Amino acid sequence: MAYKMITAWFGTFIIDSDSGEIIDKKLFPRDIEEIVDRLIMMRSGDILEEERELREKYSDYKIFVHEERLLKLENVELLGDKLFISMNSRFEEYGFSKEFFQKCIMEYSRRLTSEQAARDRYVSQAISALDDIIKIINLMAERLREWYSVHFPELSSEVDDHEEFARIVYEFGDYETIRSRLERFSNLISSGAPIGEEDIQIIRLFAKYLLDMIELRKSLQEYLESLMKDIAPNLTHLLGASLAARLISHAGNLERLATLPASSIQVLGAEKALFRHLRRGARPPKHGVIFMHPYVHGSPRWQRGKIARALATKIAIAARADAFTKQFIAEKLKEDFEKRVAEIKEKYRSPPPRPQRGKRKMRRKRPKR
Repeated sequence: MAYKMITAWFGTFIIDSDSGEIIDKKLFPRDIEEIVDRLIMMRSGDILEEERELREKYSDYKIFVHEERLLKLENVELLGDKLFISMNSRFEEYGFSKEFFQKCIMEYSRRLTSEQAARDRYVSQAISALDDIIKIINLMAERLREWYSVHFPELSSEVDDHEEFARIVYEFGDYETIRSRLERFSNLISSGAPIGEEDIQIIRLFAKYLLDMIELRKSLQEYLESLMKDIAPNLTHLLGASLAARLISHAGNLERLATLPASSIQVLGAEKALFRHLRRGARPPKHGVIFMHPYVHGSPRWQRGKIARALATKIAIAARADAFTKQFIAEKLKEDFEKRVAEIKEKYRSPPPRPQRGKRKMRRKRPKR
């Protein structure tokens, strides 16, 4: 014998697959906040406690479900046909009024809108903060190298990585200590000036703050990665967290990005170049922030426009899936995009021939009067 598990907005039901009779049920509390919390959990793909309890109660039976999120339960199977017994319209039979239903829907819409808007703002602020931190790190690293080079200029040319350079300065301090403690620098002879104890201590303090900023950058990157996987998993898988967040930030929010056509997404972030094209007749931009994608900026110039167009098309589909359907389709999108890139690289291996300029017309000299 097999049963169906169906969750309506007011409760979870176990239904006989053959007769359609309701075998068991767990109604949600008659509280608007409690019901809205459950609806948001369902929208996020989580399992409700009522669903777990009913599954455990009927653990000896095979259960058919109609939602992919319920596949997280044990021994359930997704029903492939379109037969679906909707319980959403039968709420009055279980003591829920129409007025209560309307209040739940209004609160759900309000919460969903405000939470999504807040999440989008968090994305915009996080990517802006990350950009600011990177600028600060570069400025501080450049200042530290110039400052320390007065004492030990050879270290800067030996160590390219900013974090490694700052860590050596912070942990070891002056030239003599570095040379005696680190074997790789033991043969270096410094042409720098002597340094006092007070000078080296303030430089080491500066190096410590640079290391703190680098750790903050790593934390921000991890936070952004986690945030983007939750908000826009398709975009994140297709583009990476940073680029996906930049697109959402430029568009304003995820829903607006999802409503843009691929042609607009392709030049998102290149608004100034687009306005120059429209007003002054300059060459139109072929890409905006999606130029940061390795397949775009890593390709020859004559292939970039075509690859950017193909990428923008996939971005539009991924954004709509993240904003509306919540289905994860990024793997298929990425596979199709990579196939298209391979086709472009094969078809357009060589640059197109440059158009020949026509001969300049000779101006006739006007006769002198």
